[in-house]
Amino acid sequence: EINNRQISSAAAMGAVGMNCKRCDNEEDPFSCGDVSIRREEEKTLLERLEGRWVRRDGQEMGEVVGSQGMLRWSKAFQDWESCLEEAGVSRIRLKMKHTGQIHEGQVYLDPVRIHWSDGEIWFLDAS
Repeated sequence: EINNRQISSAAAMGAVGMNCKRCDNEEDPFSCGDVSIRREEEKTLLERLEGRWVRRDGQEMGEVVGSQGMLRWSKAFQDWESCLEEAGVSRIRLKMKHTGQIHEGQVYLDPVRIHWSDGEIWFLDAS
């Protein structure tokens, strides 16, 4: 069972994502007592990229679901899903299922952005 001292210790150590491994309850991660606490530096590159992405001109591109290695394209791109994988230190590879094209991207973490091999630059939407 988790107590307040453990929660305070985890917070003091810089824990960032807490969710239940069994029920994936982000609203109340302590509901069943099985909590996964991971520090930012313990996350994989793809997990650090999770969220909604926009192009430099503001066009919404899609959402990265890093734990599944996937990009869900926005409605403007017909809701396709593409595979994402790590391709080296701070590099990712995007495999587009519907066309077979492969794009590589260089990841920068401050601010979080991807510079793609086709020249596009995407930013993690903080809103």
